[in-house]
Amino acid sequence: MKVIHTSDWHLGRTLCGRKRHQEHEAFLRWLVNQIVELKADAVLIAGDIFDNGSPDNIAQGLYYRFLFDVAHTPCRHVVVIGGNHDSPLFLEAPRELLRMLNVHIVGQISDRFEDEVIPLKNSDGEIAAVVCAVPFLRDRDIRQIEAGENMQDKHRKLLAGIQNHYQAVWELARNTRGADEQIPIIAMGHLFTQGGQTAEDDGVRDLYVGSLAHIPAEAFPKAIDYFALGHLHMPQRIRERIVYSGSPIPMGFQEAGQTKKIMLITFSGQTTDIDEMDIPSFERMETIEGDLTDILDQLGHLNADEQLVKVEIRYNGQQPAAGLREKIEDATRDTLIDVCRIRNLQLQNQMIDFDDNDDLSEMDESEVFERCMDQYEVPADDRADLRASYQEILNSLLLHDSDTAGGVNP
Repeated sequence: MKVIHTSDWHLGRTLCGRKRHQEHEAFLRWLVNQIVELKADAVLIAGDIFDNGSPDNIAQGLYYRFLFDVAHTPCRHVVVIGGNHDSPLFLEAPRELLRMLNVHIVGQISDRFEDEVIPLKNSDGEIAAVVCAVPFLRDRDIRQIEAGENMQDKHRKLLAGIQNHYQAVWELARNTRGADEQIPIIAMGHLFTQGGQTAEDDGVRDLYVGSLAHIPAEAFPKAIDYFALGHLHMPQRIRERIVYSGSPIPMGFQEAGQTKKIMLITFSGQTTDIDEMDIPSFERMETIEGDLTDILDQLGHLNADEQLVKVEIRYNGQQPAAGLREKIEDATRDTLIDVCRIRNLQLQNQMIDFDDNDDLSEMDESEVFERCMDQYEVPADDRADLRASYQEILNSLLLHDSDTAGGVNP
């Protein structure tokens, strides 16, 4: 049996205000072709299908067109779990209809573990694999809040809740499989596993299941034949069979140099082979850094290539960058160079307050909080507790957004 593992599509995502529908459309066309060429029996999508809980019509169209196209290939199953960016209700709304196309959707946990156990059958109607399709686990789903808890208590209970949930789903999957141990059990999850790596601007949200609870690999059942993970955008293996496929396109300029991948898993008896398949680059992205002379010189080289390219510029010269933006605009006018962002590192390094809105726009919530602690000279001994309290408040607000607006925005 051949299975393709992918995740973190983030359909509807923007880059510096620019929509990325064309890149996603190119990737999904490529993926359908790979499904056919590789003769895949199933596709696993491990969360964050959309970038937010209210995707626009184009993003929705890309998703449903992909499922329609896959239904017209020999691939027999698609399994989708919800991620922290997805709206569970939105994902699950067409669940019964999509089941007719052998598309299995688990947007959120329910009172029945059976809803997260999906047997994949072959053309003879026999079970060829069993999937533990565990969606993004929210704090309230797996932990009872008690008065007087400290952060260590919350962390411990959250880890125990995640571990117990996976154990219960795995045991049910084992019962579904029956006595034939050559039938593989595949787990899916959307969380931050201990040892996972992220890029600077990849947009990974540090929610509870993403920061305070970096889950150790030892917490998962050891008899899982393959663990298809989502949430981290860099393709990587935590253990030999615990794998993040990563996002299919770069989420930001820090990822531009990464080779994006899908995973092809081949099960044959009790043998599991994992192949990493490189995804082609669908749009060129470059970061240029230097003083003004260096920047203009590098822009000249890019212009000579006569290729469409998105560019981030990082000015680090020693001299004041008077008219920096105007000079860059003059150098790129009537070219195929799309300057998405200009970052004045000289100004950023000198900034001691929050008067420059351009620099503020480049910071996430944690960076702003750290800057506030620096500005108010908070003692080092007090910062750990303040960070933990701030993260708890932020987490509560983000999950409230997910409930009310249908998702978490980047």
